Amino acid sequence: MNSFANNQRTITIAYGPGYANAAVWNDLQSKLVIPTEILSITAAQRYNPALILLDHHLLREMDHKQWVEQFPDAIILAAESM
Repeated sequence: MNSFANNQRTITIAYGPGYANAAVWNDLQSKLVIPTEILSITAAQRYNPALILLDHHLLREMDHKQWVEQFPDAIILAAESM
């Protein structure tokens, strides 16, 4: 017996510690959407996120271009001011 949820891919949203206190993560948490705080590129690679929200902490480790190269299938967002 296959349920609808078993046939769906989960979507991991990885975010830097600068976004950890945002209330939206509790609202988004479900069986299919998994918000996950990451502290490094190594942590991000474990989760293979579909969406990565870069903050200053993550951009100190690697610049935006390198994140894009490391995660070609992910959507990567960072504030323009970074």
